[in-house]
Amino acid sequence: MKNHANMTTRHRGITLPELIVVISVAIALLAATIPSISAVRRAIQDESGTNAITAAVTAARSHVATGQANLQDMGSLTGPYEGITYQGVAVLFTPAGELRLVQHFQKAKDSDPKLIAPNYNGYRDIPDQEYIELPSDVGVVGIARGASLFLFTPPFAVRYNSEGNLVAGITDANARLVYYDSDRDGEFDVADARTSGYNPDTFAALGGDVDGIYTLPFDQIETVIGVVTYSKKDLYEAGKNLNSTTSGRFPLNSNAAQWLLDPDGNPATDDGHGQVMFFSRYSGARLMR
Repeated sequence: MKNHANMTTRHRGITLPELIVVISVAIALLAATIPSISAVRRAIQDESGTNAITAAVTAARSHVATGQANLQDMGSLTGPYEGITYQGVAVLFTPAGELRLVQHFQKAKDSDPKLIAPNYNGYRDIPDQEYIELPSDVGVVGIARGASLFLFTPPFAVRYNSEGNLVAGITDANARLVYYDSDRDGEFDVADARTSGYNPDTFAALGGDVDGIYTLPFDQIETVIGVVTYSKKDLYEAGKNLNSTTSGRFPLNSNAAQWLLDPDGNPATDDGHGQVMFFSRYSGARLMR
């Protein structure tokens, strides 16, 4: 009779080839999962970016009415400020990814002491209004429409006038530009415009601040009718950059513009890497393409 109590059950261990197979399967599953995780993370960042922009634009338009109530009665003044009308509120997009709510300053003064700059639309920060920041991977360029479509690198502005209507474009410059006191010295340099070869990535990396607040590379800011958001990581991996090749109305190089909007040159496919957002002229609502 066999003594079962003394019998030893042998457990076969995992062999090296089997272990290699298990590890290989695990790696394959992990590799398949990582792109999904990255895609989800990217989608969350994209949505956070568009939501931040929508919130900023909506807030700007809502400030038009409240801003009017708090402004000085300019009709009671004499001299160069007499009769100056209120020009509204804007969202200023900076190279550092900040969205600043700014309001027309009726006593705006040009850096040239002989000039008063109300007709140049001098704007300054709305008091006690925190800046909204875009997610770190979300980049943005502005869209202006003249005879054709133009893309502007930051800084640029989405502006609403005293009636709450969108004011944007590249014609009638005095009415459609915003001037911002970039160095916070109390003056607006209306001659300080975008320069040839301007690179917002370099500016954002280096920074420049007064009292801990980013200054801007120039005071003369273009207004836009919409924006294109994109992944900075994707732009870098595609070997593209936003360096401008000219000044004025054509600040974004054509390679980056095509990558953002239409990489294969076929408008029918609509397969650009950027997400286009327009804003309603009357309601301020975001209109996705």
